[in-house]
Amino acid sequence: MKLTHRDLVKGNYFQYQNEIVKTVDFNSVMTTLQFRDNNEKMVYTNYLKPIPLTEEILLNNCGFRQFDNQFSHPKTVFKIIYQHGTNFLGYSADGIYIAKSLKYLHELQNLFYAINWKGEELEIKF
Repeated sequence: MKLTHRDLVKGNYFQYQNEIVKTVDFNSVMTTLQFRDNNEKMVYTNYLKPIPLTEEILLNNCGFRQFDNQFSHPKTVFKIIYQHGTNFLGYSADGIYIAKSLKYLHELQNLFYAINWKGEELEIKF
């Protein structure tokens, strides 16, 4: 997957040289990353890889809870429904249901922030 400016949001997690890193700042070509030891480094954006969204990441790193094939988070009203190896986000409010395919962690981070009525970012622990 080639990342675009829509994918690069401050605080999003990606993989860089087999290490999970957090974006600090970016422009059209370069991205400043924060590593686990809090050191920062500027790299070419095209070296970043998205982190596939898995059940393990939802449960162990993002604070979601599982009930059957659904994952919910205590700070949101939406649910992630896992079907046939594909993650779908289901959002229900006033009887309206929206479905969106989610494949990568940064997509979940961006959506969580966009539709969370509290304006909070998804807390992730790596």
